[in-house]
Amino acid sequence: MTANTLKTLALTAGTTALFWMGASPAGAVDLINGDFATGDLTGWTVFTTPVGNNGPGLPDVVPFDTTIGTTSNSARFQVGSGGGGILQDVTLFGGLLNISVDVAAQGLATNSDGGTFALLLNNTVVDSFVSGTILTGGVKRDTLTASVPVGAGVNSIGLQITRLFSNSADSPLQYATNFAISGPATQPNTSVPEPDLGMALLTLGGLGILIRRVR
Repeated sequence: MTANTLKTLALTAGTTALFWMGASPAGAVDLINGDFATGDLTGWTVFTTPVGNNGPGLPDVVPFDTTIGTTSNSARFQVGSGGGGILQDVTLFGGLLNISVDVAAQGLATNSDGGTFALLLNNTVVDSFVSGTILTGGVKRDTLTASVPVGAGVNSIGLQITRLFSNSADSPLQYATNFAISGPATQPNTSVPEPDLGMALLTLGGLGILIRRVR
């Protein structure tokens, strides 16, 4: 083997070692702005059903105690018949996916339908909450959850809110916050070995010896 060939092999090995030293495994997948910490709907896509609406100028993000005793930024709606919601596409690794979101309905006046909340995965309802009749000043809360196997790739996660009646100034308000995902589908494949710093350093050490020998 010629000196030039040895140098070429040594440089290739060194480049590979440096690559692995700088590499890091992919991190866990999460939703963007699932708690609306930005104060707006960054990361989310607003939609309505073909005959629905989310309320005048809505949805927006406001502080509300969607969970009992805890005021936090929440997406706010005042849906009419048909309604609408928000969704977000996320690229998953595949496997079991856990999804959750906290929701609430608030009565501005007594109303026979505070809203039906549907947790969506790829446009399929995986959990729902029917708030039913709601009184003036009343608040009804729930947490929607689901554990569903998903394929690797882009998946859509969202919330749809509907009512039986058209909306008016005193129609119930609806809130959502704390969208969260977890489970194997959000984790990188742990069967792929992580970069080995020790092996990279040994490779670089061997590289130095080899170069000295071929000089």
